Order: sequence, then structure tokens, then C-alpha cells
Amino acid sequence: MTANSTPEGWQPILDGALASRATDALRAIARDVANVPEPSSDVAVFWAYVANVFEGEFEDAHAAAMQGLEREIVREPYSVGLFSGVAGTAWAVAHCAEDADAYLELVDQQIVDALNSDGPWRGHYDLISGLVGLGVYFLERGEAPLAVSGLEAVIERLAQWSERHGEQITWHTPIALVPAHEHARYPTGWYNCGLAHGVPGVVSIAARIAERNVARARAAELRDGGVAWLYAQRTIDPARSRFPTTASPAQDGSARTAWCYGDPGVILSLWDAASRSGAPTDELRELAVTVLSRSPELAAVRDAPLCHGASGLAHIANRMFHATGDARFRDLARGWYEHALAMQRPSGGIGGFYAYHPPMDGTDRDPWVSEPELLDGVVGIGLALAAAITAMEPEWDRKMLCDVRAP
Repeated sequence: MTANSTPEGWQPILDGALASRATDALRAIARDVANVPEPSSDVAVFWAYVANVFEGEFEDAHAAAMQGLEREIVREPYSVGLFSGVAGTAWAVAHCAEDADAYLELVDQQIVDALNSDGPWRGHYDLISGLVGLGVYFLERGEAPLAVSGLEAVIERLAQWSERHGEQITWHTPIALVPAHEHARYPTGWYNCGLAHGVPGVVSIAARIAERNVARARAAELRDGGVAWLYAQRTIDPARSRFPTTASPAQDGSARTAWCYGDPGVILSLWDAASRSGAPTDELRELAVTVLSRSPELAAVRDAPLCHGASGLAHIANRMFHATGDARFRDLARGWYEHALAMQRPSGGIGGFYAYHPPMDGTDRDPWVSEPELLDGVVGIGLALAAAITAMEPEWDRKMLCDVRAP
């Protein structure tokens, strides 16, 4: 394969000693995840990809996680969101389970009814717990009877929420939906520039829905208007960050380098918009190389998880390599995987990994915590490692809008 030939199918990018280290780390994670009580839907997704890596060693844990997923289905959800509610559980069921159509059709109807209810949408618009996440769920439902209705309703609600400024379109988060610890800094709410909670998520989901030819004209309008708004937010400090955390008076002109906030997540969304509409991607490719080449210190990477850690940057670089065939991304991915593996401790945590969560309430609790989750925990680290050492495409990252493709 030449330096810039797109790989045919998914390929492992780690070999030699680094692959051995990644495999050992993944086994350590799997052993501890196998003992997590009441495994979540994230754990079920983890085993759907990891159980086969070790040739039956964790079959019992895989089975237990699927049974746990069935129990989670019948619990009363406290929200409808993709990462915190019924849509998230149902996404995992649609992704991992068989013969669950009866349950999923009930969820489809529940969400469509909520989207089509009278009055304005009262929840978030974002990927984590709002409208964008519901769009991700309905895309996962494929050809299900209500999938198109759900996607149409998501686009309609996003259009109702939108603000138009010439060719630019954006979405404002009111103060009531801003986390309490940010109220003093953002007293009128914010315009969020992060993929997890802001406008980039809208750009990605609109691009995917338009490509599916659902509400095409309106979805394309939201996509293109959101792209124009994002480009207008570019900062004057490109060494640290090309895109800010928020477009508000309180923003400091920079963001960490991460999936959730910062340049990598924004680039994923802009790549989605370009590659799915036939627009050029060369400039984005070069920007992605620049961004992923930052040092851990400049990128403000403190831990290993997907959301804002080293394995998240490794996985994004891995995805960009498979989308472009550009060997620079493969080399960058290897470097970030090596950095993530260096964060594994000899003991403690889950598989030796901790997540860094500084307290927001003024307390002095230990900021290093154990998390068996996709975004902030070892489930995501393990899935990213599996994607680097196996030939199984990591389709789980559709939930994160990370599955970028060749232009």
C-alpha cells in the first residue's frame, strides 16, 4: 500500500511490541470489565467487539452483559437521550442484539411521539442528550418503519430551534440548559462549538440525513449554514486551537484538543459535511494532521479515555487513516496509542486506567476515578485498542459521529 492509498477494508495499525502492549492492556481491561456489577449498555457494546479478540475467554461475561442489556430495557429511563436514556439503550440493542424489533418499535414510537408533540422542544439539541443524538439513533434503525419519520422530525425540530445570520445558521443553548457550575460565566447561555454538545453535532447529523435523502433540502440547508457559522468562529490562536469551546463573550479563544470540544471534533463534523456532499476535503486533511500532531501538553491531554483523552485522539487518527490512506494519520495514531498505554498504572482503576474528573463543586475529592463507560471510561479505551489491533471495523463509533469515510 502506498503512503496515500486508501486501505481496502479495516486493517490493524499496530504491530510488534506496541501491538503486544495494546493486547495486554485490552486483556487487563476485559478482565476487570467482566467483574463490573450490573453491566450497562456500554459494556454490552464493548463485549460485542472484544469478546472475539480472546477466542472465547470472556464468553460468560459477554452473555451476562447481554442479559444486563435486557434488564436495562425494562427499566424506566430518566431521559430520552442517546448517552443518558432510552435512546442509548435502544441504540445498543439495535447495534448488538437480535430479535428485538418489538421492543425497538415501541421505542421508535415513543421518541417520534415526543418529537411531534405540541409546543417547542424542551430538551437539548445536542448529541449527548438531545435532538442530534435522537438522529443518530434513528440512523442506526436503518429501514425500520418509523426511522424516516424520526429523522424528519429531528430535522424539523432543529430547524425550529435554529438562528439565522445571513448564510450562517447556529443554535443557542439557553441558561436553563447550561450546567450549573457555568451559570456565572455564561449568564445568557452559550453558542456551543463542541461536537458533544454543540453545533458540530448538528452539522454531522444534518449531513448524514441529507445524504440519506430524508428532508434533503432542509437538512442540507442546516448543514451548510452550520458549516458557515463554524468557519466564522475560527480563533486567532491556531497553535492552541483553531475553534473555541463556545462562541460567547466568555470564551477565551481556545479549547483543548479533544473529541468532545476542540478541533478534532469540529474537523470530524466538517469532514462529514464535505465528504457526504462532494465538497473538497484537502484543506481539512491538512488541518487534521496539524491538530493531531500537537504535543500532549499543548493538547491538554490528562488521561486516556475517548471523550477528551489520548485514546480518543488515537482513534480519530485511525479513522482518518482509513478514510484517506494518508500514512501520516497512521503514524499519529500509533503515537497517541503509545501515549494512552503509558497512562496505564500497575494496579488500581479498571485494567489500570483512571479518568481525570476534577471536582466542580469546590470539594477536594480525588480527581482520578474509575469509569466503566464509553466516553469517559475504560470501555471506550478498550474499544479503541481493539480497533487498532484487529481487522474488525469499529462501527460502535457511529454513536459518536466518528465514522468518517473517504471523500
